[in-house]
Amino acid sequence: MHAMSAMRRRVQIIAGAVHLSTAACCLAQGGPMEFHVTTRDGVVVTGDLQHAAHARWPSAPTIVLLHQAGANVRGEYRAIRPRLTEVGFNTVGVDTRGGGERFGEVNRTERSESAASSHYCVAQGDIEAVLPSLRSRGFSGPLFLWGSSYTAALAIRIAAAHPELAGVIAFSPASGEPMRGCEPEALARRVRVPVLVMRPAAEMREQWIAAQLDTLSAAGLETMVVARGAHGASVLDSSRTHAPVENQWSAVLDFMRRNVVAPRALPASFGERRVVVESDGWLLTTDLMVPRRGKAPAVLMLNGANRDRHAYDRLAHVLAARGIASLRADLRAAGNSATLGRFVPGADSDASVLAQPPPDSANARDVVRLLAFLRGTANVDSTRIGVVGASYSAEAMALAARRASYERAYVALSPGSFSDTSFAAVKQSGARWLFVRSNDERFVRSWLDDKVRAAGGSSTVMRINAGSAHATDILTLEPSAIDRVATWISRALLR
Repeated sequence: MHAMSAMRRRVQIIAGAVHLSTAACCLAQGGPMEFHVTTRDGVVVTGDLQHAAHARWPSAPTIVLLHQAGANVRGEYRAIRPRLTEVGFNTVGVDTRGGGERFGEVNRTERSESAASSHYCVAQGDIEAVLPSLRSRGFSGPLFLWGSSYTAALAIRIAAAHPELAGVIAFSPASGEPMRGCEPEALARRVRVPVLVMRPAAEMREQWIAAQLDTLSAAGLETMVVARGAHGASVLDSSRTHAPVENQWSAVLDFMRRNVVAPRALPASFGERRVVVESDGWLLTTDLMVPRRGKAPAVLMLNGANRDRHAYDRLAHVLAARGIASLRADLRAAGNSATLGRFVPGADSDASVLAQPPPDSANARDVVRLLAFLRGTANVDSTRIGVVGASYSAEAMALAARRASYERAYVALSPGSFSDTSFAAVKQSGARWLFVRSNDERFVRSWLDDKVRAAGGSSTVMRINAGSAHATDILTLEPSAIDRVATWISRALLR
């Protein structure tokens, strides 16, 4: 068996081997479209692609889905793929060598006589043949690999050779004898792209699996062990885990969102540090970005439901480049602010898990505490402060303003729970208000437009062409939204 580095040199895309018509390529809706890529050793790799559920698919992030041994992408991802396209990801499913008819579908590549192989390692060439074909067909957004079992192991190895990838999720990566010559551990320390490794707890009973996870973790890869799961990508399919899968989905989507949009370089005149702020006994984790000298206006950024402060990373960097400081915060029970419990939708009742999110009044106390901290921070102009809330935290920021004092400007991303009392206070506040929604927003739609119009005052609605994206997902799935929101904030705080 040749080494994988040698195989990479031998595999290329044969010109014209990707059979996608221009008309088919531009459809944003509908079922998956089949495509073919021919490798240099004569194997026709078959897969299918499906665009994100909104019109701006070329710049949307794309996930390359890979199956486990004896399986195929259509079967393994049958229940998983629709959720990904709905939240705004393009998906490209690839049948590789080493597959079969598991999960009730046929592996289209393995059926080819030329694809016969005695070793899983050859599938790395299949995967690497597909990657450049996506760029040539117009997929310009961030590119992720999702591997399952043996393809998860290969995805980690590919990450070591392809730093242009936005990230890799490796479900139950294989090792040992089946992967001899292409074990993922061998290249783990060369990986420079984000990788999340996920396994069900039952697999950890095997000594070699526990040792592999330790090795990957020591190399800097993120790892997660799921209490009740299934092998490979099936850990996201409740029909196979026979248990709730929202914890896994939350971790996966959080990983994707954190790595979809890389932050811009921080200006040399600004510094950044992690700060913990206490509120009612909760320890709220925040990231503070302030100028090294002088005073600047500042923005408090609050996480959305089932999201964390990292959704604002790039916005904070863009604002810093415009001379505006920021404090990105996880409210209680969210992100890293889970010292007294974590909000997990649908979770079983437990002392460390909140079955329901904290009430608005509790979150409002967090906002009041965070604003007090921000006003007292050196190099922050306390007379020019803005607040960004997302989903439920938009109502929390409005409630905090009514209880304490109004700041100069507010941005509410998809404020589906924004109360009538808060809308009534918009005009009375004297502050500037921006309400942001996607063009096909699932929770607010024209309801928000009507409410803002009735509220009057210095308020306006900004509609972003991001399909049905909600709250901070708008910022990650439509990068232009960051600049538009930053421009509005700059005008509100710098004048």
